[in-house]
Amino acid sequence: MQQEPRTKGISVKLSVEGCRRRQKRLLQRMELLEVNTAVLGDPKHVLYLTGFLTEESKSSAVVIKDDGRCLLVAPESEGEFAFDELLTYEPS
Repeated sequence: MQQEPRTKGISVKLSVEGCRRRQKRLLQRMELLEVNTAVLGDPKHVLYLTGFLTEESKSSAVVIKDDGRCLLVAPESEGEFAFDELLTYEPS
């Protein structure tokens, strides 16, 4: 299923399957570098790895563990995205 997050009039379509493939490539690189956790907060990286795009005024992050689990930290998430766990927060 294709996701269509929108920002500033730009439509982005990333499939869950494509995001999972990118997560696997990151996991391979993490293993090579002996890294057990990756935390990424740049909205482009979060989008690239999960398909989720946060509104410009809000923040999100993605945490990838060496066992393959993917945690999305975001104010909310509606729709199908490539993460295993969601941690929401109340934006200020």
